[in-house]
Amino acid sequence: MKQGKTNFNRETHRLGTIALYAACDLVAIFLSMLIAEATASAAHTVTFGFSFLWWYLLNAGVVLFSFAVLGVYRIIPRSAGILDGLKLYLALIVVTCVNVTFAALTDYATLGACFVFCLVLVNFFILIRFAARTVLAVRYMIVRHADNWVRAMVVGAGSAGTGLIREMQSTDKIRYLPVCIVDDDETKAGMTVGDVKVQGTTADIPALVRKNRVQEILIAMPSVPKKEIKRIFEICEATDCKVKILPGIYQFVSGDATVSSLREVEISDLLGREQVRVNLEEITEYLKGQTVLVTGGGGSIGSELCRQIARSEPKKLIVVDIYENNAYDIEQELKRHFPALDLAALIASVRDAGRMEEIFKEYRPDIVFNAAAH
Repeated sequence: MKQGKTNFNRETHRLGTIALYAACDLVAIFLSMLIAEATASAAHTVTFGFSFLWWYLLNAGVVLFSFAVLGVYRIIPRSAGILDGLKLYLALIVVTCVNVTFAALTDYATLGACFVFCLVLVNFFILIRFAARTVLAVRYMIVRHADNWVRAMVVGAGSAGTGLIREMQSTDKIRYLPVCIVDDDETKAGMTVGDVKVQGTTADIPALVRKNRVQEILIAMPSVPKKEIKRIFEICEATDCKVKILPGIYQFVSGDATVSSLREVEISDLLGREQVRVNLEEITEYLKGQTVLVTGGGGSIGSELCRQIARSEPKKLIVVDIYENNAYDIEQELKRHFPALDLAALIASVRDAGRMEEIFKEYRPDIVFNAAAH
């Protein structure tokens, strides 16, 4: 029942967001037509007649239809990429072609007015969809030198590192100021990501920490071998900085390589074992809709298992740990990040056969992951 209500609320919110964008687009079309008519008219006046109405209805229909077909209304502006920009660009080409044809075949609008209309409309559409990102970027430029911002060094100028920096510069929730980047690819030396410069290699970390007054070092290299991560961590330990790391390739592939997914470096990050290559889609489907139990769920390996299982939409997740603090920490984290998850956090020892039998009888798990270290 709770899950159904949550899904209903999500769908309502999604439809509400689409309706808001559609309403803004309709207003943008109207304003663009006003500007185009006033610009193209010799008297710089607008006549609200039959021709204006037909022109508006045509553009409203074309824009809403093309945006819906191309999925423009499903784009999340804060995470929009090149492919999303191409969708918007293609929709605007359609609008331009329709307007040129409309001007050529009728007397309702001039060719000049149609071109001005399309040009103004492009700017309105960009403003509507990227206003929030623009405001956050401007805010970042203004307040980034405040004392309560954490000065951070990013290790890795690849996709994860650049994504991390761009999120730092567009979020209003976490106050990180990226001051420099290091990368062992010397071809990237001197290049910038969001105005943050690649100032050296990992060997230069201690010197660059002093030079840039770095407070935290963020390792953003999810696909690098653990042996290399260990080497970099040992260099970072020579500084007084706090060191954090992106969890791993699973989060990177699933699109969760964000500031909020940074965590402390754990011993499992430094072990010599290489990561096993797995089929993430098959695992997700395997866990979806299942009741899953994780023993030792509050430990370093067990807690990471719980995070990944939670992303796979299980029917229920049961976290079992012998330590109450560990169980509480992972329970609160999962509740924050996965509010719709049916979660049970239990205190028990896997060596207590009677207690484990009670748990199995009550919850009847379909899948069990044993991560209890002792």
